[in-house]
Amino acid sequence: PYDIRVMENGLRVGLVGIVTDYVNIWEKAENLTGVRVIDPFVAAKQALEETVTKYHKAQSKLESLKNIAERYDGYGGDLVPCVGKSYNQVDEYNCEVEIYDCVYDSDGNHLTASDVKFSLETALASGNYARIADIESVEVVSDYVVNIHFKNSLNTVGVLENCLTETYMVTEKAYNKTEDHLATISCGTGRYEIAEYIEGASVLVTKREDYWQKDESLITKYDQANVGAIRYDIITDASSRTVGMQGGAIQFNAFLNANDYVFFEDGGENADDFNILATKTPYLYAYTFNLHEDSAMYNKNLRLAFAHAINRADVGVAAFGPGAIEAHADASATYVGYQSEWDSGDFYDGQDFLEYNPELATEYLNKYLEETGKKLSDVKIRIYVSGMAGMDVCATLAQAYLAAIGIDDVEVKVLDNATMTETKKDPTAWEVTFFVGYASKYAASNWKLMYDRRDQSDNRAYSDLYDDVLQEKLEKVITVDGYTPENIIDFNNYIEENALELPVCGLYQRLVYPSYVLECMCI
Repeated sequence: PYDIRVMENGLRVGLVGIVTDYVNIWEKAENLTGVRVIDPFVAAKQALEETVTKYHKAQSKLESLKNIAERYDGYGGDLVPCVGKSYNQVDEYNCEVEIYDCVYDSDGNHLTASDVKFSLETALASGNYARIADIESVEVVSDYVVNIHFKNSLNTVGVLENCLTETYMVTEKAYNKTEDHLATISCGTGRYEIAEYIEGASVLVTKREDYWQKDESLITKYDQANVGAIRYDIITDASSRTVGMQGGAIQFNAFLNANDYVFFEDGGENADDFNILATKTPYLYAYTFNLHEDSAMYNKNLRLAFAHAINRADVGVAAFGPGAIEAHADASATYVGYQSEWDSGDFYDGQDFLEYNPELATEYLNKYLEETGKKLSDVKIRIYVSGMAGMDVCATLAQAYLAAIGIDDVEVKVLDNATMTETKKDPTAWEVTFFVGYASKYAASNWKLMYDRRDQSDNRAYSDLYDDVLQEKLEKVITVDGYTPENIIDFNNYIEENALELPVCGLYQRLVYPSYVLECMCI
């Protein structure tokens, strides 16, 4: 019922037709058999979200054809080269990166140091690459060497790795090939190139016969081209993806409906034809609180009441399916620095991390009421989340758990990203939201992004937090020398003791693939 069209100036326009729901009143019932006419504003909003999703999913496939300087050898692994040949830390604030002298994109453009400089500077200017914000400047040293100067010390855990792994390298000529700067076409340095792109529908990529790296010993397992062509179909309906797998139209899928994996698991009706690869991902899903002084959630007792009222294990499974891994710390289990003892029930004085305990939640709620002089009927909590899959479930379940301890005035809203961003600017407009944390390797990288107020223009950390004790602990744990088990545990304990956020779960990525494929991996 909708389509995406690209105008001559590169502007993408979503087209959708809607009809008034008064059709239900004036039209005869027999004429509406098999037709459901709903609120046009709801339908239009849904169409908007789905068209945006289609565009971004196709966009992600185009981005994947470009290469980065280095990549991790699996989650938490060592760096392995892509277009980057080597790097050398010159001093505490400078690093030289050398690229291979034979890198060409699919249009035949030669990638040189000036293109690396261009790629990093363009990414920084976009404001969309927070993880490379530590870069101060980039200087071309020679045809294939750049010097990257950093604002913050390279003695900070993850700063250098983020710079090398978080930005795609493209040639300036390819980037400026069209006015939309590779938004609807691709010209990358990877093993595949675009053969066909149907906007909002599919992307067909084919193996590059002219791939620049001719030395097979230098091609990592992440840059292999084991098949001649791959077609990515963009199917927004989860049930259709399952049917496509069962019918043979789709061979690989990591985004099935949570309840549909049973068809492909042992004993399932399609188990003989498929395998499932489960890989822990570096994502951490968490409830986060408005920690501004003008917010009700600034009160520690109210945060602890919220935290202990929520059954996080049930929330994770209900929202994200059986691939949800209950969080036992403010870190993903894939991060370097994750402490295995966090998974022990004895670590937190014989309890779990901010354990589900309605009685304890009620005690903290009563402390909050006594401390503030409020009545229970005065407590209002607004939980606003984005439209990302599963977040609405997390919000709705939190509403039910809070009602169980007597907090009935809980408002749940799903907001588009722009509205969410504007709403969060007002510390009096919301209390709780949901956040997805991510770090390629170190827990400290995610903590720095979340809690380091030095990186923010208003000198406040994420969620408007201003906490001198936390800042001091952070500045200790994010250094190379200070990233020790003792400091890591101390930082995590401070998060838990003060309920500065409520981690819910990590996730397994569950890739369903044909049984005739001998080996499969997720990267």
